Amino acid sequence: MQVASIPSCFQMAPDMPLQAVHGKLTKVYKPRTGETRGKPWSFQDIVVTDKEGNEIKATLNNRDHLGQDWENVEVFIMGTHSEKNGWTGLKTKDDEYNGNVTRILWITPSATIDTAMQSDAQGYSTGEEPQQHPGEQPVHRTAPPPQGTRPAPQSRPEPSQPEPRPSHGRQAPPAAQSGDQGATPRKKIWMALEKCGYAHELCLAQAVKVANNFHAANPGMELTAEHFQGIATSMFIELGRGGHIRELPYPPRKESQAQQQQAPAPQPEPQPEPETQDEDVDEDNVPF
Repeated sequence: MQVASIPSCFQMAPDMPLQAVHGKLTKVYKPRTGETRGKPWSFQDIVVTDKEGNEIKATLNNRDHLGQDWENVEVFIMGTHSEKNGWTGLKTKDDEYNGNVTRILWITPSATIDTAMQSDAQGYSTGEEPQQHPGEQPVHRTAPPPQGTRPAPQSRPEPSQPEPRPSHGRQAPPAAQSGDQGATPRKKIWMALEKCGYAHELCLAQAVKVANNFHAANPGMELTAEHFQGIATSMFIELGRGGHIRELPYPPRKESQAQQQQAPAPQPEPQPEPETQDEDVDEDNVPF
C-alpha cells in the first residue's frame, strides 16, 4: 500500500484515487447534516497535518461522525481496492465555494480511518505500540456508530471468575508472549519501542533489497523516495497486522545473537598433501 504525502496531494489531478494518507487530525469540525428529497446527508470537515507541518482539509461524506476526542490523534486514512472498481473511498477533489477553489481530500464510507496505535488489531502503525496494563483488553479507537444507535454491551467475566474456555473440546491457542510480563509500565513502553525500531530496521533492509532487484531488472529506471517509503511502510504494516512485532524477543537482537553463537566454528581448510617424487620407471616394463 502506497502512502501519499500531503504535498503530493496538491500536485495531483482532481478526482485522483489514493491508496492511503497518514497524518494527525489537528482539527475536527462539527458535522453538517440535512435531508434532500427524503434522503439524509451529512458532511464533516477535518484537517490532516503531517510531521513537517503540511496540512490539507478533508471532508467526510455520509460517514459516521468523529468526535472532538479525535483531535491530535495520528491516523491512517485508507481506501478500499477491488478488481472491478480499483481504489475507492479516498481521492483528491477541488472544492469550489464562492468562486474559490480549494484542494481537499474526499472520504466516502468505503474508506477506513484507523488510529496509528492499532498496529496489532488492524496492522497499520507508525512504530509505537499502545501501552496495555495487565488485565486490560486492547483498546482500539474507531469511528462511533451512527447517531441513534447504541452498541450492544459486551459481557466480561468477573475478576474472581476464571476466563471461559472454548467449547467442543478445543483449547484456544496460547496468546503471543511479548516478553514484558512483570515489567513496569515505563519498561513496557521502552520494550515496545525497541521492538518497533528493530522491525523498522528489518523493513528498511528488505526495501533496499527490493530496490536493488528492481534496478537490476529495469536498467535506466529509478524508484523515487516516495516509492521506497511506501515499500518499507507496507512491510511494517504487514508485520503489525500479523502481530509479529509483539512476537519479537527482547532484546530484539537476542535471537540473532544466539544463533550466531550457536553457529559451528569454521573448519580450517585442508592443506594440500606434499607432492611425492615419482621413481624412475623403465617404460619398457610398464604393464598395459
